Amino acid sequence: MNNQKGIGGLALVVIIAVVAVAGGAFLFISGNNSPAENVVENTAENPQNTDNNLNNEESMDTDSVTVDITGRNFEFSQDTITVKRGQEVTINFTSEEGFHDFVVDEFDAATEQVQAGESTSVTFVASEAGEFEYYCSVGTHRQMGMVGTLVVEE
Repeated sequence: MNNQKGIGGLALVVIIAVVAVAGGAFLFISGNNSPAENVVENTAENPQNTDNNLNNEESMDTDSVTVDITGRNFEFSQDTITVKRGQEVTINFTSEEGFHDFVVDEFDAATEQVQAGESTSVTFVASEAGEFEYYCSVGTHRQMGMVGTLVVEE
């Protein structure tokens, strides 16, 4: 009788260990991709700002900057884009899923509306410092949370 309890207890310990290892492997593979951990400051040593996958082709200290951003139902690939006042900004926008665009009213900047798998661009000068909302103007996407913040620093 005691031998059966020992085997049952051992089986329970093995099952718990397998579940713990599987859970740990899942967390390791999926990673912890919280936006706060992905923030990399723009510096002379690191001109690529990777805040939420922000991909600038040039340093923030230049006269122009290019940002690649994607849209999917109902979010952009990054919540914040930071540029300097006076920079010429080119947004390369790609829709990963659905029908979307990229709009910043204050700079009269808007891409074409594109289907999934299509890309478009818009270029504008960030002539005024401040924080400005960018959004998708398709249907109610903006109201559903497809927005971000363009930060224009002095």
